[in-house]
Amino acid sequence: VWVANSGDNTVTHIDPSTEHVDAPIFVGDGPDALALDGGSLWVANGRSGTVSQLDARTGKRLAADIRVDAGPAALAVTATDVWVANQGGQTVSRISTSTRQVKRIEVEDGPSSVAVVDDQVWVTNRDSGTISRIDTRTNDVVTLDLKSAATAVINVDGQLWVAAGAHASPEHRGGTLMWSGSSFNPTVDPAYAYFPPNQVLLRPVYDGLVAFRMGSGRSSLGLVPDLATYLPEPTDGGRSYVFTLRPGIRYSNGAPVQATDFVRGMRRALQKEAANPALLNAVVGATECTEAAQPGEECDLSNGMDADDPTGRVTIRLTQPDPELLEKLSVLLYPAPAGTPVVDQEWKPVPGTGPYMVTSAGPSGVTLDRNPYFHQWSSAAQPDGYPDTIKLRLVEAEAQSIEDVLGGTAAGAFTDDPLPLSITSRPGFFHSFELLDLQVLYPNSTVPPFDDQRVRQALSYAVDRHGSGVLRGPEGEYATPTCQLIPPGIPGYQPYCPYQKGPAEGPYQGPDLDKARALVADSGTVNIPIVVRYGPFPVFRDRADYAATVLRELGYQVSVEPVEPGAPASVTDKYQLQVKWGWVPDYPLPGSFYDGLVACGEMTDTHYCNPTIHALVNRARSTRLTDPAGSLDLWRQADRLLTDDAALIPLTNRVAAIVVRPELGNVMTRSGYGPLIDQIWVK
Repeated sequence: VWVANSGDNTVTHIDPSTEHVDAPIFVGDGPDALALDGGSLWVANGRSGTVSQLDARTGKRLAADIRVDAGPAALAVTATDVWVANQGGQTVSRISTSTRQVKRIEVEDGPSSVAVVDDQVWVTNRDSGTISRIDTRTNDVVTLDLKSAATAVINVDGQLWVAAGAHASPEHRGGTLMWSGSSFNPTVDPAYAYFPPNQVLLRPVYDGLVAFRMGSGRSSLGLVPDLATYLPEPTDGGRSYVFTLRPGIRYSNGAPVQATDFVRGMRRALQKEAANPALLNAVVGATECTEAAQPGEECDLSNGMDADDPTGRVTIRLTQPDPELLEKLSVLLYPAPAGTPVVDQEWKPVPGTGPYMVTSAGPSGVTLDRNPYFHQWSSAAQPDGYPDTIKLRLVEAEAQSIEDVLGGTAAGAFTDDPLPLSITSRPGFFHSFELLDLQVLYPNSTVPPFDDQRVRQALSYAVDRHGSGVLRGPEGEYATPTCQLIPPGIPGYQPYCPYQKGPAEGPYQGPDLDKARALVADSGTVNIPIVVRYGPFPVFRDRADYAATVLRELGYQVSVEPVEPGAPASVTDKYQLQVKWGWVPDYPLPGSFYDGLVACGEMTDTHYCNPTIHALVNRARSTRLTDPAGSLDLWRQADRLLTDDAALIPLTNRVAAIVVRPELGNVMTRSGYGPLIDQIWVK
């Protein structure tokens, strides 16, 4: 018996005669389906868009993973081919078992299962309510309308059996969703709205070439094509990406989406004040755009982008390969119709392509109404919404937004601080989700005593990751303990925590002060005074006081002081230990954590650099497109080495929540972001 474990990227073999479970075998990101063909086990990796081939006897990978399309969800094997239903890509991939070459065959929206009957391959298209028949001799496709959501198909003695459910019920469509929130940057411009609540509200308004899947939980971490027809394979040694736009898509003002709109969108994304222009530095001309352009000036990207409106083709060229470019584009690049200024439009709506449009916006709130020009082209990228209107009321404090929900004036609210007892005592009122973040202490690895690995390790042994000085609420309620850089849910994660009383691969069982004191004694640094610096919020002072208490228990003389506002680098580079915001990734890949916290050559608060680990990370990145599973294994190795070296002091991975009225239906949350606000039923 073989089992696909989507949560930790492994497959497991079970001997049914003995019930013995073999050691898990790492495959690609998000294994969702299996097919056994003699000595080969084929694995569809839903989040990475790949297929792995394992030797069923040894569990070894037989070759590098095969890249197919977005969201492979089902497999079927014939004598010559492996057939893959790509739920996020609206295609079926035909893999030749002899040559490993891939043929892409277009079907309809949401291919979710596949079966073979004689010389025909049948594919259920769940989101279009159809089933497609592919002739294996010609690859020709005939599609039949089932008028229901076909979810599974199987061949039984030459007969085809199909399981089908109802489409989304129209009875839930309509009404007004009232939402309340306090944490919202004052803009509805997608090129500048980078704060998570802004992104949650605006996700059903704006689309890019690619997007993270509109699913719940970790299924939302897979990349899918959005306004582009496919996720492109880079050419020119990884320095060129060519996208083709879906035809017939219009903005909320009725104008057609043009390829040249993405050049305009890139100029907007590269403005100094935009969301995060540094992520796009690999685009030819990007750095010059960001550094040289005056606010509102349209810079020259002629060498970095080509756009052809008649064919709908967009080409992006890079100065060097960036295997994470598509993920970066998904959160930064949005088309802008002709006449859109490059500067932040703040409360003035920019036309979008999603099921909703911004009809009013200001300091008191934002209103979304249906976009009359929207039609659903991909349920994975941008499904149609349920409410007719979505209203966000902006309030001063989070406590007010929660009171709005309890009092019935709002159906839901964003939250960031620990939930009060008035909510936690009512389970039906909140939904939790992984933030995919890392709460951490920042030791400066270039300044005594933290330039000594033993001192960093000692602090990591001594902190109590279950303690009130670390967690945001009752034990385990708002955070889970961690000792490593990569959080659960991020590709490359493998549980590992050596800084505790229990086994390194087991659950966290508390600090080990004896080992911590022994390391400090061995380091001979106890005579070095330590200053713990903290950022400008009370929670930082509380955590700084806790860190100081732990260091004093290890024998150090410690003082606690605020970070000096506006201090030059010559001062901040000498800070010994800082307490400030943790790290929330720009996109859900391990590189976002590595670059922001411990990368060589980056301006990080830890000032950490390990050339050996950096070389390993570069290998992990360079092999991501050619050998995705091998790349994940390299990230696992790098994460373990960083943990062993105590490059930083990880504490917890936070768990966030939204507060909602219990009468709402279809409440789903995305890892890292929160609610799929337009999928909520108010009727």
